[in-house]
Amino acid sequence: MKNNIFLLKNLYVILFIAIIAAIVFHPFILEKSLMTLSHEEEENLEVILTISLLGLGYLIYVLYEREARKKQSEMI
Repeated sequence: MKNNIFLLKNLYVILFIAIIAAIVFHPFILEKSLMTLSHEEEENLEVILTISLLGLGYLIYVLYEREARKKQSEMI
């Protein structure tokens, strides 16, 4: 039961981060379609999205690593 609650809480955190990212990027992408972006703006958007995805991936890794450590300590 505890594990299900922990995973559900983690999913809510990930969902919250995804919603914040959507709110931040939504006006920028709607204002200019990707076809009208200059090369520099495209590169900036790619860098921002890459950093966001890396951060999200790291967050997921840390959360599951923490859960694995908890399970391991409970087994001992």
